[in-house]
Amino acid sequence: MRALGVVKTFPLDMLLSLGIGMSFSLARGERETEEETVFADAFFLAGLGFHALVAFGVAFLCYLLYPDWMLMYLADRRKIPRWLIFCIFTAYFVMYVFGYLLVFPLRKKRSFLPVSVFIFILASIFALIFASFDRLWHVGTYEEYHRGEAMPMNKTKLFPLLSAAMPAAVAALIVLIKVLRRKASVI
Repeated sequence: MRALGVVKTFPLDMLLSLGIGMSFSLARGERETEEETVFADAFFLAGLGFHALVAFGVAFLCYLLYPDWMLMYLADRRKIPRWLIFCIFTAYFVMYVFGYLLVFPLRKKRSFLPVSVFIFILASIFALIFASFDRLWHVGTYEEYHRGEAMPMNKTKLFPLLSAAMPAAVAALIVLIKVLRRKASVI
């Protein structure tokens, strides 16, 4: 039962996946498409590719490098069944799809709701970063962290990876959404 505690250890990434799904759905707006399903829509598919490469890809690479850091030291990676890690990584895509689909019913309820929820998600991400900064900044194994021996992130392989990936991801997200919106307005 202790291994189930890991479900709460990827909250930032789950919120990020939710936010990425919402951002592509918000960018899509209320445009009509010729597709029979939203899952064939250019915004959904481009966002899914972006999400797979950026959110999932970077997270998976971080997990390969420092699994206990990705678990925020709330659980020892050696005690977590692989099937549970698989489920967590699958949840990245579930949260992306949920975020994308969430915009539609929110918009029907009240036009301001999707943007309000998106802003709340962004605020929650920053609040979680603030609340867990020590666990995010110190990198090592479960034992190293709990002994106070984890290294500051700027002395690990994560620092150059995340220093490059995070600004590149934000820039790529903005450019991709602008390109999609421009192409959609031409059609």
